[in-house]
Amino acid sequence: MARWVSSVPRDDIEYGNAGTGNWEIVEDHRKDTFYTSDGSAYEMGSDHNGQSYDGLGPIPAWLTDTAPPAPEPEPAPPVYPQFSALEMLDLFTEAEQLAVVQATMGNAAVKLWYDRLIAATFITYEDPRTEGGLQALVDVELLTPERKADIVAAMQPQALA
Repeated sequence: MARWVSSVPRDDIEYGNAGTGNWEIVEDHRKDTFYTSDGSAYEMGSDHNGQSYDGLGPIPAWLTDTAPPAPEPEPAPPVYPQFSALEMLDLFTEAEQLAVVQATMGNAAVKLWYDRLIAATFITYEDPRTEGGLQALVDVELLTPERKADIVAAMQPQALA
């Protein structure tokens, strides 16, 4: 861009006359986007730590036209699979299922867990009641800790391919 440079004040009647100044070519960055050292976008002419830039002339060292890197996206939260009551019961062996049903006849806590399992719209390990119910089955020796671990593993979020 061409700019008139003169020692004559702009409001002087002689400003712009031959011999009162010179034309010079300057860089024009008024439409460019710049960033400060902290990665903030800079608005032309605004104050930044006592400095400003109007977009004409060389780019000052405290500005850059390189956008800061985009922040790393937050990892997606795990998605626990949802099981129907039948799918949940299929995680148990037939012998374990029969033992649970038998225990419902004499153990109120097991009966409550089983009734809630059957009534649930879906079961997910994300729900703390699932862990509580499985641990209750271990506590009354209807499941071994190892079998509980197998069932819990089957209920964990699967890696996305």
